[in-house]
Amino acid sequence: MILEIDKWVMKESFILFEKFQAKGLEYPISFNISSQQFQRKEFVEDMRNLTQHYDYKAGHLILEITEYTMIQDMANVTQVMQELHDLGFAFAIDDFGTGYSNLHCMQDLPIYELKIDKTFIDKIPADNNSMNLVHVMMDMGKRFGYHVVVEGIETQEQADTIYEINPNAVIQGYLYSKPISQDEWFTKYS
Repeated sequence: MILEIDKWVMKESFILFEKFQAKGLEYPISFNISSQQFQRKEFVEDMRNLTQHYDYKAGHLILEITEYTMIQDMANVTQVMQELHDLGFAFAIDDFGTGYSNLHCMQDLPIYELKIDKTFIDKIPADNNSMNLVHVMMDMGKRFGYHVVVEGIETQEQADTIYEINPNAVIQGYLYSKPISQDEWFTKYS
């Protein structure tokens, strides 16, 4: 069912972006793409069709893929990412550092964003190893010119620690909001 769920999420992301545009909002929208969806031969064509059907502005939709997806078939991954990049999509490496890090990929692929996984955040600032890893990942993101997003912020102490390391990082987590519906979001924030 993951392929059907992915297709639904992709379409809904375009619809949400149109709603943002109608309200004059310029927020980017990120959504996860499963490894199975990314490897489908029709994936690029499906995305091309969505860009033609909906009012899409290049650079405002970010496809989140895991490191595992990136190492499946490098030649195919590189081609698919380049074709989608040419259509105006940006890419985020989701769950960065959780087991499949392939630093070679980072120099050759059109990556926009690095998402630092919650597993590295849970123990900061108390655990020195976690702190060192977060410092290294943030520095790497900065050196490559990536936008850095830190997932799983649940305490003010974690947020303060991240901002001390990198004041430009974007942080997300339950400290700010639990998941909410579109309607709730529009009521609250637009």
